[in-house]
Amino acid sequence: MVQAAVLLRDGGGAPADIPARLRVKRPNGSIFAEQVPARAPGAALLWPIPLPAGAPAGVWTLEVLADPAAPPIGRAEFRVDAFVPERLEVTAGPAPRPLVPGQPLAVPLAARFLYGAPGAGLTGSAELRLQAQRSPFAQHKDYVFGLVDEDPPPT
Repeated sequence: MVQAAVLLRDGGGAPADIPARLRVKRPNGSIFAEQVPARAPGAALLWPIPLPAGAPAGVWTLEVLADPAAPPIGRAEFRVDAFVPERLEVTAGPAPRPLVPGQPLAVPLAARFLYGAPGAGLTGSAELRLQAQRSPFAQHKDYVFGLVDEDPPPT
């Protein structure tokens, strides 16, 4: 749904009582809809434009016409884009034990659907970032391991 609001004004900014027709064009330039909405106070035109679910993506145009055969006296553009919100929230960790080279580590993973029907068989990918800890041992909490000016980047 697009909420169109048009304010008709003269050169001095005062409300203008001129005839006006609103026209919406698709991205390919073809006319989608035309209407002469009722006037609201202050020479305002309000038009809720329902777009179909399969509306073509691209730049749509709203034109204000004083004379349907003449060029528009005003125009505005708006974009219609495909939008797919996130469907899944995935959280991982914490790991049950420290990572040891050469040994597999099972990390708990929780996933939940944010909306819609369950999507059995979905595939995905993940990235793992490892970051060195300067004081990894609780029994040696007052000690810092590594070089003083060392700050290894996460891998």
